[in-house]
Amino acid sequence: MLLRLGLVGLLGGTVALGASSAQAHTDAMDDKLEDRVESSYTDAKIGGLDVDVKNGVVTLTGEVATSAEKARAERLARTAGAKRVVNRLVIDTDKTAAKIEDRAEARKEVIAARGDSTTKGALQADPVYQQKVAELNAVKGNINMLRRAEAKARSEIAAYQGRVEAAPMVEQELAPIVREHEAEKKRFEDLKEKFEAAELQGDITRQQGGERFSVLYGASTPMLISIEPLRVMLFAIGAGLVLGVALMVGREFVDRSVYDARALQTEFELPVLGEIPTINRAV
Repeated sequence: MLLRLGLVGLLGGTVALGASSAQAHTDAMDDKLEDRVESSYTDAKIGGLDVDVKNGVVTLTGEVATSAEKARAERLARTAGAKRVVNRLVIDTDKTAAKIEDRAEARKEVIAARGDSTTKGALQADPVYQQKVAELNAVKGNINMLRRAEAKARSEIAAYQGRVEAAPMVEQELAPIVREHEAEKKRFEDLKEKFEAAELQGDITRQQGGERFSVLYGASTPMLISIEPLRVMLFAIGAGLVLGVALMVGREFVDRSVYDARALQTEFELPVLGEIPTINRAV
């Protein structure tokens, strides 16, 4: 067991040593490639570029004046032995304008060095100078356009920042509505589940035995009831007589009126002094 552990440890150390040696060799190759790329840029009079090399891949960063210089820098890096080039160079319009102005000034100096007394006329007649002036004007127009685009982009960024800053307030206002929506949605889901369960239960019941009905009370033959008219009439007459007698007795019992002297004397126990007879008026 100890021998096996020793062999495993020796093997691991050998692998680690080999990996470190390979990494050191790769780093050395990257350093040499970086030196060659930077040397080629120095010879081509290209400056201001940052070169980073890792595992044979060259990454270029920095600013150049024209797209031609950007492509040239990438081509020189490939020529120096790069496996792949990641070109992150940015074209600076200010550098482009400065370079064109430098070329125009150099052309002026060349024409002035010739001793021509009509330098201005010679410059106007020189096609190279006219081309450079046109390029300079075009670059200046491009710079102005880019500046306007930059100002517009900054204003849009400011507007977006305002919206982003206002987003928490809008979210806070929408929070109760969202909670209410979620509650209603959950309630709807519950009702939907109950409805589906009821439909399923009904389907199961119908499939098991169909629709069954039970008779609670049996039907019977109707009975014909007939009453004799004479009997009904006699019963009505008797009931009318009884009701009439009862009304008469009740009226006499309730009525407290006095109609003659004897009733008056009996009611009040007082002597009657005189009585006025009923006077019948002649027609």
